[in-house]
Amino acid sequence: MSNVSNVSNVSNVSNVSSSANPSGVDLSEIREAISLVQGHELGEHVIAYDQIHAKLEQALRSIDGL
Repeated sequence: MSNVSNVSNVSNVSNVSSSANPSGVDLSEIREAISLVQGHELGEHVIAYDQIHAKLEQALRSIDGL
């Protein structure tokens, strides 16, 4: 069964508080999003991982600037 609503939760990772860390990305929400991917159909994995990857890249870019 498709679980598209959880894929949309991954996109909500962008709406996190900047107080979480200097990058403004809440890493605990990213971890949760990664754990939710396992419940998706294979075709949905790509979308979810692309969104997660973008958030991780954002966090790494901010670390590079420190």
